[in-house]
Amino acid sequence: MSVISYPASNDMTGYYLAFTSYDYAKAGAAMTSGIREAVLGGGGALGETADFLKNLPGANAVSSLFSSTSGNDSTQTVGDGGGANNRAAANSRTGSVFLYLPPKLEYKYGADWQKMSFGAMGAAFGQGKEAMAGLLGGIGATAGNYLAESIQGALKNIPKVESLDLDNFLGASFGVVFNDNTLQTFDRMQTRQFQFDYLMVARNSREEKNIREIIRFFKVAMHPVAETDGRNNSLTLGYPYVFRIRPAGSFAKESVLSFLPQTKYCALVGLNVDYTPDNVISLTPGQFVQAVRLSLSFNEITSLTRQDVTNFEDSTPGS
Repeated sequence: MSVISYPASNDMTGYYLAFTSYDYAKAGAAMTSGIREAVLGGGGALGETADFLKNLPGANAVSSLFSSTSGNDSTQTVGDGGGANNRAAANSRTGSVFLYLPPKLEYKYGADWQKMSFGAMGAAFGQGKEAMAGLLGGIGATAGNYLAESIQGALKNIPKVESLDLDNFLGASFGVVFNDNTLQTFDRMQTRQFQFDYLMVARNSREEKNIREIIRFFKVAMHPVAETDGRNNSLTLGYPYVFRIRPAGSFAKESVLSFLPQTKYCALVGLNVDYTPDNVISLTPGQFVQAVRLSLSFNEITSLTRQDVTNFEDSTPGS
């Protein structure tokens, strides 16, 4: 597994983020909340489809997607942290890049709640079956039918009649409206998104080489792999690599960066390389640009649960 670092002083300072890439097909169900494990164990029609694809000419890449994780046991540790939620296949890592801590470290959490209006029905909740029956059979049905019959009859032919319903009919007549009895109901958690921006300046030949390799590392990891070299019209494509983003020493209690959250598997969804960050081309003796601005956008593959937060993502002692 290759390790590339920028700047070279990362090892001495210990202040950096580690971007480690993993082979999705070999990583098993680790850090995906058991979703992949459930899919792989589905059997039935899925297994038959997998066998069919595996037997097609040139479809060798499919076998790794549906086969067992034999030889890539997801309970094996990778030597960079312990605990059941911190494990991945021992040979699933493909490389790491160590980059200095960016000026902005922001972790966004989002939840989707949706509005639900119970209307007049909400007033009958908790009042017993009789109140609900009275609402549906009395107010709701009688008044609603009365208004509907009126609209269907004479009112629909009167000019300038619009937006007439039971609510504003009562409001205009008696100065009251039905309470909409709104309640926000939980829908889902949003997957976390991460944005990192780096300015890398080649101060010597070693850093120039590292910057070249870092850019290539992220480009290669972001793209799927074709079955045949030089061909992009193959039957299937292997998944791009997935990432873990971790602060240096995050598994050591004495680390000054242990407060930063852990991430589950993340997908690299955006990569921007600006070879002229100052709108000026300045070349090094090795015919490379003097400075590069690198922007990385990641989406976490699965959403967090409460257990993820307390046992893995933020397990700071004493919290």
